[in-house]
Amino acid sequence: MLHRKNKKENWILWIVCCLGITLIFIKVSDVKGKNLQRGIADEIIRFHVLADSDKEEDQQVKLKVKDQVVRYMQEKLVAAKDKKQARMIIKDNLEEIECLAHETLKVEGVKNEVRAYLTKKQFPVKSYGEFTFPEGIYETLQVEIGSAEGKNWWCVMFPSLCMIDESYTVVPDSAKEKLQENLTKEEYESLQEENKIEYKWKIAEWWKGIDYFF
Repeated sequence: MLHRKNKKENWILWIVCCLGITLIFIKVSDVKGKNLQRGIADEIIRFHVLADSDKEEDQQVKLKVKDQVVRYMQEKLVAAKDKKQARMIIKDNLEEIECLAHETLKVEGVKNEVRAYLTKKQFPVKSYGEFTFPEGIYETLQVEIGSAEGKNWWCVMFPSLCMIDESYTVVPDSAKEKLQENLTKEEYESLQEENKIEYKWKIAEWWKGIDYFF
């Protein structure tokens, strides 16, 4: 009986040790993932468009506004070498973005107001072509149409990974070059880990449910 009891205790101790090592590994990975996300967020600006409602016509208008703003800003941001320059260009063009959106709405017979401004938003994990960006807070060019209560659309404004044609998912070489210039080698490579990336960036979310062990 004593032998069996010791054997059982040893198994429990072994399981506890394995669990502890696993939790430590997850914690370390979580911290590393958060640091990578912050580093990436420090160098990019995202683009977020919110429709007036979820009605089909409002969603279609949202996409047309998105296309016009993306085309306009892609040309403006060609000269931007880093996030600081990109932010200045966007700030200088906020009024023009609103006017462009208003013109698009006018053509569609819509009278909603439009607001364009820079802010910070929480984004989920999202892939653009071969790059997958982690969940987290990013500086964002936000465009709100009407009440802005409809489904949204988002992409990376700088470096420009926004696709006008959603079926075309090849990231331009110019965008890749700017990402490489502004991110560390580790940050850049982490965006290309395809199959591993979603698990890696989801660690933080899973960790929240077990953090009480520490």
